[in-house]
Amino acid sequence: MESKLALRAVRRLHRDYEELVAVNTAEEMPYAAAAPMGVLVPETEDSLESWLKWKVTLMGPPDSRFAGVLLHVTLDFPSGQYLF
Repeated sequence: MESKLALRAVRRLHRDYEELVAVNTAEEMPYAAAAPMGVLVPETEDSLESWLKWKVTLMGPPDSRFAGVLLHVTLDFPSGQYLF
């Protein structure tokens, strides 16, 4: 798993996570949240695998027919294939 491609994938995911944090901090994405499992579960070892599995929560906007709806999704990124 510790291949160069896996390390590149994790670096890219780390950059994407930093962008998501910046967007959420600016409140530009109030109805969505996403983070790697290693960030969400402190007991998880900060390994490559913890950066390849993400938890995503989408919330229905209050003025839509999806108001009050929560959608929980887990994303598993294949190591070495998430680069672009």
